[in-house]
Amino acid sequence: MIGLYGGTFDPIHNGHLHVARQLLTSGRISKVILIPAGEPQLKSPPQASGEQRIEMCRLAIADSSKNSKLAIEVSDIEVTRSGPTYAIDTVTQLMKSYAGEEFAWIIGSDAFGRIDDWHESARLKDLISFIVIERPTDKNQSNDIDDTEEFASLDIDALSISSTEIRGRIASGESVDSLVSPSVSKYIRENGLYASA
Repeated sequence: MIGLYGGTFDPIHNGHLHVARQLLTSGRISKVILIPAGEPQLKSPPQASGEQRIEMCRLAIADSSKNSKLAIEVSDIEVTRSGPTYAIDTVTQLMKSYAGEEFAWIIGSDAFGRIDDWHESARLKDLISFIVIERPTDKNQSNDIDDTEEFASLDIDALSISSTEIRGRIASGESVDSLVSPSVSKYIRENGLYASA
């Protein structure tokens, strides 16, 4: 099964990589495809361009694979698509490219609680399964996830890191070297990203 990991990745951080590694080593999926969003409909527009976020994902994968080769790829399928970004369009397009493969959408528990707001969510649920990652902030809180939904909830001790926090730290002149991979940190500095978040 291929895990589709969508997000703005603005920027990609060690928490994202931790989720991908844990899913691959658990044997639940054979490959993770990172899919930076193009024009997300339920979130604010990313600060970094699509091309910059794609490059940061590629750099993060390269850093992560230095010690052990992991089956992680990055797709520009949403960044290169014109108009709004919808998961249903991404899934149907990838199904044509990976004929015969099964897919699971990797999603945080907070986002899954709003899955019914997604474009054509009922059809999306019919096409693929979901792997719901419990976020550290959600563990002791009730949520609105319907227990009758077909999904696999997974507690993998997700790291308490957010892209919002990273952008704020950079804007304040603080280091984020412990939160992102070395090459991503260098890329952010060299390109002056998030300096005025």
